[in-house]
Amino acid sequence: MVRYTDKIDGLEASQLAGFFDGWPVQPSPETHVRMLQGSDYVVLALDGDEVVGFVTALTQGALSASITFLEVLP
Repeated sequence: MVRYTDKIDGLEASQLAGFFDGWPVQPSPETHVRMLQGSDYVVLALDGDEVVGFVTALTQGALSASITFLEVLP
């Protein structure tokens, strides 16, 4: 069963395999972790301990946000 969380504490690069498929230059899982840590807002979709999807957003904290990444494993 997939569950959702906005907690990324303890997230490991090994949990982020398979994302950015088809991108000409794929960020490493370690870079992916840093990207998530640096985002204003993150929601992870987890199946057990495996991340199967994520969304990040930038916000000014008052009225709106922009989704910067949205990826789901096939």
